[in-house]
Amino acid sequence: MTTLKNAIDYILPERRMRFSRFDNLNDPFELKSIKFEGRDGRYIFKKVLEHYIKNVGLLCMVEHWKSPLMWAHYTQNHQGVCLGFDVTDEDMPTQITYTEERMTHILAPNDPHGGVTFDMMKGLSTTKAKGWSYEEEWRLLGELKEPDPINGSFYLPFSETFALREIIVGSRCEATVESFRKYVGKVDKSVTIIQSRPAFKTFTIVQKNDVPAVVVMPGDDKQGR
Repeated sequence: MTTLKNAIDYILPERRMRFSRFDNLNDPFELKSIKFEGRDGRYIFKKVLEHYIKNVGLLCMVEHWKSPLMWAHYTQNHQGVCLGFDVTDEDMPTQITYTEERMTHILAPNDPHGGVTFDMMKGLSTTKAKGWSYEEEWRLLGELKEPDPINGSFYLPFSETFALREIIVGSRCEATVESFRKYVGKVDKSVTIIQSRPAFKTFTIVQKNDVPAVVVMPGDDKQGR
């Protein structure tokens, strides 16, 4: 989920998604869902976190696009869009685990890396407090290898293994479904664009069926930039 500006000015024309860093997310407990044991343990973990934050990025995704709360939080009050991707096993996201209590792990200063393992860090990177469970989040983790030479950020480009397939337009978005045809541009796989609206009988967001869906196909000669 993203704002209209981010979608049409950056993501769609550049055909890539920007990796976030853990220290820039809105939860101060990112990578900290563990109980810190003693001063030595806290020192060891601080160094490990610094390395992880510097070298690992993430894309945050949602289980579905039906939640009005998520639209409010991440699309500028339903004025943005939700982008749907086909993701293969090579780039498969991991489902977030939500927990009431922080995990217990005894850090050992004399062990390699103080007892911090890869599996432990992967678990910490995909574990959050129970209060965030309404987000139903999935995360795609990636190494931060080659920064953009202009802005220094790191990106995951669209590809066969990370293919844009759907755009859901927010119920308050000023851009029309049809207008997204030109923003999508040329495609290797079909991209379906639909309009959303609040449901009539439930607290969910659904498709607005009286607005025809637009399907952008490979080789469509009506596409453009």
